[in-house]
Amino acid sequence: GTDNTDEQLATIENAIAAAITSRRLAPARVAAAATRVLTLARSLTPTIDSSKSDSDTPSENGLPEEAVVWEGDVAAVGRAFDVSAYAKEWLGEHGGGRYSVVRIDTVANIAVGTAPWGPFAEVEADPASPWAAAFSANPAVLFTEDDHPDLVLAAQSPVLVIGRDNHRHAFARAAIDRLRAERERVLVVDMGWPSDDRSYADIATFGASRLVGRALLELLGRRS
Repeated sequence: GTDNTDEQLATIENAIAAAITSRRLAPARVAAAATRVLTLARSLTPTIDSSKSDSDTPSENGLPEEAVVWEGDVAAVGRAFDVSAYAKEWLGEHGGGRYSVVRIDTVANIAVGTAPWGPFAEVEADPASPWAAAFSANPAVLFTEDDHPDLVLAAQSPVLVIGRDNHRHAFARAAIDRLRAERERVLVVDMGWPSDDRSYADIATFGASRLVGRALLELLGRRS
């Protein structure tokens, strides 16, 4: 069900990511499950594009299930984002332009390591797409709990910070606080489940799958 705590959701996410990394779970099975959920969502939500026929399923169009990203799904996911007024202003100024990226990896799991997620997974899967190419052209910093706190200051303004469950990790909160204090125009994206006050989530995506990452890249790639 959906009545889960932050800790429970993080445990589920970490377990799935670890199973994929250790090859105990095939990515295609996860993609197939996601496809079934999205198909159910399309059947229940009239605002989602329903023009695709049954023949558009991954297994019948010859494409690997984990490689399929439907445009209708991307649009629907993007509409579910919680975007603050500040984020809209930031996107209006810097969307489609140049900025520094700080990726905060909060998954403290040796088996998971720094496996791609969100927009980083989309860039790895489809680096030639316009959205991915524009995003990956920006200077980036990977920051984890084991890194020196000064590392985040390698990012120059404007700054885009992307993490998961930012409010739940002291090192992530400290890094974001420092960037906000010492850099101008810092936009924080939470691709996990944000706190109710959205203190560390100017944009909340409520997920970090490749599909959600694609929707975020499209949002970042255009001026609001």
